[in-house]
Amino acid sequence: DLRMSRGLGDVYKRQTAMVSTVQTQIDLYQNDHPNQDNVTLAALKSENYLTEKQFQKAQDLKITIVHNEARK
Repeated sequence: DLRMSRGLGDVYKRQTAMVSTVQTQIDLYQNDHPNQDNVTLAALKSENYLTEKQFQKAQDLKITIVHNEARK
């Protein structure tokens, strides 16, 4: 069904965009905190690198951070 394919494509685009956003914020966080080894979504949120809305979206899309890399 074309609607289903289009819907899955939209989800993939949102996931990819959010992974990119989180990765950018990880990079910025690391520049500002060079001694911090393991960046977490919670740290990005608490330090205002992610808004509450971005944080929730990352959780909803099941984005994780592994070795300071955003992953879906």
